[in-house]
Amino acid sequence: IQPVEASFGKQLYKLLERELVANKRDTAALAGRFGITIFLNTLFGLIFANAGARDAAKGDGLSSHFGAIVMVTIGSMFGTAQPVMLGFPLERPIFLREYTTGTYSCLAYFLSKGLVEVPLAFVQQLVTYMLVYPMLDLQGDFFQLVAAAWALGIASSSVAIVLGCAVPDVKAVAELAPAVFVPQMLFAGFFVRISQIPLYLRWAQYLCALKYCLNLILIIEFKDCTKTSDSPEIAQAACNALLDTNDVERSEWRIYIAVLAALFLGFRLLGSAVLIKKAESFY
Repeated sequence: IQPVEASFGKQLYKLLERELVANKRDTAALAGRFGITIFLNTLFGLIFANAGARDAAKGDGLSSHFGAIVMVTIGSMFGTAQPVMLGFPLERPIFLREYTTGTYSCLAYFLSKGLVEVPLAFVQQLVTYMLVYPMLDLQGDFFQLVAAAWALGIASSSVAIVLGCAVPDVKAVAELAPAVFVPQMLFAGFFVRISQIPLYLRWAQYLCALKYCLNLILIIEFKDCTKTSDSPEIAQAACNALLDTNDVERSEWRIYIAVLAALFLGFRLLGSAVLIKKAESFY
């Protein structure tokens, strides 16, 4: 691998410029990304219409509200991770050639990708909640919900980067994706409580961004369940029981944010390490 001669600032500027131009030119990919986001969340909004305004004191009302939140959150995860997961293997040969010839450093490459991808993920989640928030009549703070979904999106895209760096082509990515993202749903606490999962498997929850984002969103959305109920005490008790069932602690919201940040940074570093290792045997 040849040493990089250009300054880090110049590397970052040129890579960022190329990334912006590539996204501007690839209008089909952007249209597909946001088109699917709009279609799916409109569908969620129609199916779960006004779920957030239903009386939490009634079992059906709370379960539909919770189901709507889970579906939107899972959609947020796949919506941001899939474009990165499918696009990265196509760009990898270019990176390996340019990195091994000393065109730029791995840090500059990943930083430029992140500077474009992170704001794009935020816009995508903003579009998501601009649709579902009024259609579902959600009760939590709008911007807090967007921020939590954004944290999930960038953490999930980091996992997608590792997968895209590790496998040879898009076909292999598509085949391995379920093995990476299905466990996210299993450890989210929706299908089975974490306490019911065998002890020797529970460590995997700390690798699952969906779990911690869903915890944050449940805290935000079910902060006050009395506003839409004729029996406020029963409604709040039902919401508290829902959080307990899903192993959500209101006081640990800072920990959930820290875990999401650690997953975002940790998987990015792992992806860069995988690429550097592959570059060493490129020629």
